[in-house]
Amino acid sequence: SAAQVEAVTAVLYGAPWFNFNCTYSMSIGDVYAGNSTGDANAAMIQFQNMDVTQSNEYLHKGWASLYSVIGQANAIITNVSKNAKSLTSVTVNTAVGESKFMRAASYFYLVRLYGAVPILSEKDDVTKDYLKPRHIATDVYKFIINDLKEAENLLPNRGSTPGRISKGAAKALLAKVYLTQKDYTNAAAKSLEVINNEATYGYGLMDNFADLFFTRNNNNKESVWALQWVASNADGAYGTGNVTQAYSAAYGMELTGGTDGWGSFKPSIDLM
Repeated sequence: SAAQVEAVTAVLYGAPWFNFNCTYSMSIGDVYAGNSTGDANAAMIQFQNMDVTQSNEYLHKGWASLYSVIGQANAIITNVSKNAKSLTSVTVNTAVGESKFMRAASYFYLVRLYGAVPILSEKDDVTKDYLKPRHIATDVYKFIINDLKEAENLLPNRGSTPGRISKGAAKALLAKVYLTQKDYTNAAAKSLEVINNEATYGYGLMDNFADLFFTRNNNNKESVWALQWVASNADGAYGTGNVTQAYSAAYGMELTGGTDGWGSFKPSIDLM
């Protein structure tokens, strides 16, 4: 049913990204760049000292998390397509569009971090053949752009609920991909399609910059797309919360009001 499809695509906004969001994105980002120092965790210290080994726990978790997003997206595309006759075209198009957007977003991280990586589409059955070759970066970018162009055509102008990605989000991410490739003409064109059509896509600037940092303003008009974490889960499922606040908040209960201020990531002396 349409409700089942919407429920399964909702998963793409959370759990598969958890281990990427957890420690990997900060470690390979600000810690590696020298903007942050990590705690005494051995895996984090490797990023801080720029001597990351192939057995690094965070490196493995981040890679696996991004391919988990890709695997989930591929499964949704396959299963929704199989059941297309019992669904409306809007339901099918939206689900496939969301999945292709998320797959493209994952590959956009992968190609910038690793360069040549294996490309897995919904046509690949990894249960039969899991040894896949790496594809050169230019081909990965072609795959990303193709996915986003298809998502742009399939997605509605606005999401069905706050936080759902839309046609405008696909245009915006496509603009960033073009910008990364130094294709400034297409980057500008796609950006302007979003900037000049706030009434259509709903994206724009908040009146007060400080308002961006209140949780009550989650999914505001400046949020092109954002993961949709929840504070708790009825069945206690691990991996549904935004652990970034736990690692980044200063040690103690003052900021979060709970026990999740671990102070693991601290601003470096260089950054300060």
